[in-house]
Amino acid sequence: MKLNCHLTTSLIDMYSRCGNLEKELEVFHSVERRDVFVWSSTIAGLAMHGRGRAAIDLFFRMHEAKVKPNAVTFTNVLCACSHSGLVEDGRMFFNQMEPVYGVVPGVKHYACKVDILGRAGLLEEAVEFIEKMPITPSASV
Repeated sequence: MKLNCHLTTSLIDMYSRCGNLEKELEVFHSVERRDVFVWSSTIAGLAMHGRGRAAIDLFFRMHEAKVKPNAVTFTNVLCACSHSGLVEDGRMFFNQMEPVYGVVPGVKHYACKVDILGRAGLLEEAVEFIEKMPITPSASV
């Protein structure tokens, strides 16, 4: 069956939510055309299962494929960093969002950065980050 990007994204999301990363990646690798949503959902699946390094590697492959990341992509990459303790990577991605990729950080991105710092035990830095945020912190922050 020939899969379009919408169906591919749905299958990837379904398999990752069911915990079947092997099938998720099989679907991802089986399609020729991958839009930002296919890439982002695969990154999200890896992130939610603690495969942060694999999610980051996939992000760089996405960049090599000349697919422009969007706000959802960055939420997923930052979550991958958070769930895998990749503090320096998380800092780098957050700091590159707007100047390198043209994606303005939103409240979800700020919440992810706080989560990265908090999970790493960097509570003072997290509080300082919250106090300097240019947007009003939400309950998730």
